[in-house]
Amino acid sequence: MSWVALILLNRHSDRTMKRRWHCAIAMVFGAAGLVVAGFTTGNLALSLVALSVATAGILAPNPLIWAISTDYIRGSGAAVINCVGLLGGFVSPMIISSIKTMTNSMAGGLGAIAAVAFAPSTSAAQTRDEPFHDRLPRPMPRAVNENESM
Repeated sequence: MSWVALILLNRHSDRTMKRRWHCAIAMVFGAAGLVVAGFTTGNLALSLVALSVATAGILAPNPLIWAISTDYIRGSGAAVINCVGLLGGFVSPMIISSIKTMTNSMAGGLGAIAAVAFAPSTSAAQTRDEPFHDRLPRPMPRAVNENESM
């Protein structure tokens, strides 16, 4: 399901050029899927659907995140984004397991990860429409000297 969401979401985003809204809405669906999965531990079918929606909502906007970030960040900023993103794969299992150990329930751990997944959706929705390079001052045209030869 997530690869279908990835293709459809990114294709529609490229057509409409509304990348930040596609990214934000997909992340909200991912966070909602995690919350629903946390509260439906007794129902296997519903938990599986909720985890599928969460996976699609979390993984589908990844190409959009890189498309948005390259419009706004130059130089080593992309490396910082990559490093912070890689930390999520290390930290999130520890958060889920420690909260599950404390509460004897997956709902708290999945809720914490849902909160972490929901936070970037608000920043994506509040991003300015014009990229950084569109806000830079344009260089002044060079004055043409009449004495210069062509």
